[in-house]
Amino acid sequence: MDKINVERLGDQLKVFAEDKGADSLSRFEQVYNLPESADLAKIKANSADGVLTVRIPKTEHHIESSKPVNVKVE
Repeated sequence: MDKINVERLGDQLKVFAEDKGADSLSRFEQVYNLPESADLAKIKANSADGVLTVRIPKTEHHIESSKPVNVKVE
């Protein structure tokens, strides 16, 4: 791809890619809704060997609250 752009728009993530060939132009655009548990400040993306990797970590609050809790039934 000649151009890859990943940007956050509020609670959404937009991925745009463009490839210009000799006789053609290919474009890809997709918008994803981010979950409430996403740590928006820590989203990272990289591209290597034609593969785009986007990492969206959870906030510490959601990591802790997603652990199983044993409840005693009486």
